[in-house]
Amino acid sequence: MEKQSVLLNSFLIPLAWVIQYLELDYKKLTILISLMCLDMVTGTIKAYVAKQDITSRRWVAGFLSKLVVLLIPFVIALMAKGVDIDVRWFVGLSLSILIVAESYSILGNVHTIKTGEAVAEIDAVSAIIKALREILENMIQRGR
Repeated sequence: MEKQSVLLNSFLIPLAWVIQYLELDYKKLTILISLMCLDMVTGTIKAYVAKQDITSRRWVAGFLSKLVVLLIPFVIALMAKGVDIDVRWFVGLSLSILIVAESYSILGNVHTIKTGEAVAEIDAVSAIIKALREILENMIQRGR
């Protein structure tokens, strides 16, 4: 147990430092991570109820997909620090959009579990990436 505690602290302490350095809203980040975990659970239950194959490969792919999505606010914040601009509002907005998207997904999973009817999914990640690209293109065109 002590070995696991050391490993966990070896990961969490640097992560906490990065979150603080990048001035990320840790409350929103905690909510997002919690919702992502809950989405994985409700998604697994939905797959079970729908009699879909629940494989470790599929579950790991979903988990890794969540980790990649979680990188978005970190990348935006790192970029802002690197070029010395204040885009904390955009980082906060991206976290908020991801929180809403995860909540929508969870509610969709619950709806499907209860009714058996699938709900159309929204692609918040693509919306954030598109908005970020537009902002960066405008910055480049202005010569910043």
